Amino acid sequence: MENENTSSSTNIRFNILFLTKWYPNKFDPQLGVFVQKHAKAVNNHCNVSVLFACADDQLAQTYEIINSTENSFFETIVYYKKNSSPLSFLINAYRYFKATKTGLKEIQKQMGAIDLVHVNVLNRPGLVALLLKKIKHVPYIVTEHWTGYISGKYQQQSFIKKYLTKTIIKNSNAVTTVSNSLKEKMLSLGLLNNYFIVPNIIEKTPPPLPVNNSKIKILTVADLVDSHKNISGIIKAVSKIAKTNLDFEYHIIGDGPDMEMLKNRSESESQKNKFIFFHGRKNNRFVYDFMKQIDFVVINSNFETFSVVAAEALANGKPLITTICGGPEEFITPEYGILIEKGNQQQLEDALIKMIATFKNYDPQKLNKYISEKFDPQVIGKQFYDIYKPLITRFTIGLSGQKMDLAPEWKVLDVGSGHRPNRRANVLIDNELNETEHRSGKKALIPSDKKMVVGDALNMPFATKEFDFIIASHIAEHVDDPEQFCKELARVGKRGYIETPGAFDEFFLNEPFHKWVVSKKENYLIFKEKKNFKPFSEFIYSLIYLNETRTGHKPLYSSNPFFKLVSKFLSKIWRFIPKSFTRFYWENSINVKVIRVAQKQC
Repeated sequence: MENENTSSSTNIRFNILFLTKWYPNKFDPQLGVFVQKHAKAVNNHCNVSVLFACADDQLAQTYEIINSTENSFFETIVYYKKNSSPLSFLINAYRYFKATKTGLKEIQKQMGAIDLVHVNVLNRPGLVALLLKKIKHVPYIVTEHWTGYISGKYQQQSFIKKYLTKTIIKNSNAVTTVSNSLKEKMLSLGLLNNYFIVPNIIEKTPPPLPVNNSKIKILTVADLVDSHKNISGIIKAVSKIAKTNLDFEYHIIGDGPDMEMLKNRSESESQKNKFIFFHGRKNNRFVYDFMKQIDFVVINSNFETFSVVAAEALANGKPLITTICGGPEEFITPEYGILIEKGNQQQLEDALIKMIATFKNYDPQKLNKYISEKFDPQVIGKQFYDIYKPLITRFTIGLSGQKMDLAPEWKVLDVGSGHRPNRRANVLIDNELNETEHRSGKKALIPSDKKMVVGDALNMPFATKEFDFIIASHIAEHVDDPEQFCKELARVGKRGYIETPGAFDEFFLNEPFHKWVVSKKENYLIFKEKKNFKPFSEFIYSLIYLNETRTGHKPLYSSNPFFKLVSKFLSKIWRFIPKSFTRFYWENSINVKVIRVAQKQC
């Protein structure tokens, strides 16, 4: 029977590691907030962890680890002390990679195996992903947000940096960009790969309520880098309009290297009448709340790859003025705002005058509905899932660490899944969900992304050849009738993998609930009935299962560091010892020989 409390979904929840160069942190709560939103959207479909290594010149110690699950997924930020000596480049690079290695250990404690690395913004996170791919064969994709490809900064980089970028992009399994203009620019720079366009996430917000301000409120949210955002052009335009119309306020949220210059310019332009207000850097929640109170938004950038601010303005029911600068024009039309040429001061002034007169003509409900549907987190999270799925094909099968390639479209069954169901399996079958001695008193585990069927492995309730692949890990040694077991596997599956303890393992550990010693000879799986159920040494058994709860033989409970070291060493090398495991791959049929104690032969 099927477990009624279990999802019947066949979408596997992959383990995805986000490695990112930008991420909200204690210095800048807005940095890379769009990466955080992507991670949150993906977490609806996968198990996500985020790792961000951040320099901190005020840190007392060399490293500080901050773990959090506040955003519904596991985040690890590792701060490392920034060095300013003549060798700072080398020292900081070393500390970055050590911080990343430390963070990886934290994440693997939570997540276990990593199926794919999702890199956001190059180069350092990309180098880590490239190393993981070369050493551990973990695939990775790259998502780029950086405006430097459009602004010309990439072209100004050193040969080494550009070479690294090209190498990381070339070796990635896919590349996504937040806009078509960014994709086309990267391709034109020779950064070749298979590209997908996946836009940024815009948080769903309730339909906006009308506001009645005594003065019209205009807003810009930006990093205050004037060569990029051209805030000075807006200050100049609003100051000129203010000479004949002071029925508005201009608000600026953000911080950056040009803050003081812009403040000085606004004070000079506004003279006696103060109508320009700087709020400094604020978090995303503050920005959303503030947007609800204003009347329209102005973006005067020279280049953008997407413009989260433009989309957030519409989500809050506010029309906007924006330049045609590489990102906003892909989703802003005259229905939702006014598009102007970048660097065209006269168009900016004319647009401001027009918007001051007409902003009330825009329907806030319509703006909200349009953007909420276009950049819905569920839709974008699924887009990423569909990119990941064909790239994740290699899985660990069995306790011996055997890795196999399983096609993304295959339907996979785990027989006798117990308390360690295989992550690649779509369907599980076990004859007992409660505690049993066969798994040392542990209950069966039923992950939310898998369907559980309670049934007998010798007579499974599945159609002939229903499954593309069957995993039978450490179950064959328990069954009463090995011939029927193998016949049933071959009936319901097209191919599969059987793993059991080997002769060496049974000699030293010899669990009493194992009924057979299983071995392989040529293309035959051989089952020899056990007659002895005592391990070679109770001490070796107890040492290997140090401090574990076992129902087979008596374990050893000890805090002795030497025992712990030996136990860890044995667990590491066990799978490399000949005949510690029996591994058997089959296709279409399984050749079986059974040797029973009474008859001594098949």
